[in-house]
Amino acid sequence: MTRADGRIRKDGAVGVDGVTKERYGRVLEGNLVDLHERLKSKQYRHQAIRRVPSP
Repeated sequence: MTRADGRIRKDGAVGVDGVTKERYGRVLEGNLVDLHERLKSKQYRHQAIRRVPSP
């Protein structure tokens, strides 16, 4: 996950939750530990998928 974070474009769009790469990366290690714990305990709930129709 840490390597994947480094490969994300810095000027990319924010996610559906409105969090930018810079903001998430400020405490990246803590965010990854939290995510890992939620996955292990089956408490993780993904955000709704935003669908945008293509013309």
